[in-house]
Order: sequence, then C-alpha cells, then structure tokens
Amino acid sequence: MINDNLILGICLIIIFLFIYCLQPVQEKMYIPEQSGYPPRISLVPPMTKYYVPNDDGEFPNLLNKNVDAAYDGLKQLFVGYEIDRVPYTQCGETTYRKDRIRIIYDPDTGKITDVPRIG
Repeated sequence: MINDNLILGICLIIIFLFIYCLQPVQEKMYIPEQSGYPPRISLVPPMTKYYVPNDDGEFPNLLNKNVDAAYDGLKQLFVGYEIDRVPYTQCGETTYRKDRIRIIYDPDTGKITDVPRIG
C-alpha cells in the first residue's frame, strides 16, 4: 500500500505548483530619471520588442506601424512619460524634454512616418 505521507507530499507539491503558476509575470517599466536616458530593459517580454529604444533614445522598430498601437504600447511601458501623437502636417514643440516621446504620423493612413524618439 501507498504510504499516507507520500500521498500528502504529492498533494502539497501539486498545490504549490498550481499556486506558483498563477503568479503574474512582472514586466520591467521605465521610470523617468533626473539625468540621461533611462536604463535599457534587460528582460523584455516578446510582445514589447518594438518598444525598446536604441542607444540614441529612438524606436526604429515602430516606423510604419499603426500609431494607435504604438501609442498604447509606449504608454504601458513608459510610466510617467508624456507620449505625444503629432501629425506630420502640424508643427510641434521644439523644446527637448527627457520625459517625453513624440510619435509623428500620417493622419490619412494612421502610420508612423518618422522614427519616434525620446525628447
């Protein structure tokens, strides 16, 4: 016969694995810093690969993507940043701010026409 302690141990392991699998996966988010660009993300979920800036603070992977999808993705990852959607026909502010990302797009197609960048 199977020992009662063995059955209890197996049940506890199954319960532990069930609870462990229900834990949410935490994503790293950018938080504005006082100087310089924020640090690069080291652990990037697969769905956010387009939202990782290069060393110059630009997002070349977002070029020709849908402006609304890019806005939503950047808004989720860059907490505390001001995300601006600017039509290419409109003049935007010329001031440089480290807590702002500009998305320049074509209002007719809804596609991004210039590489979005921090500043």
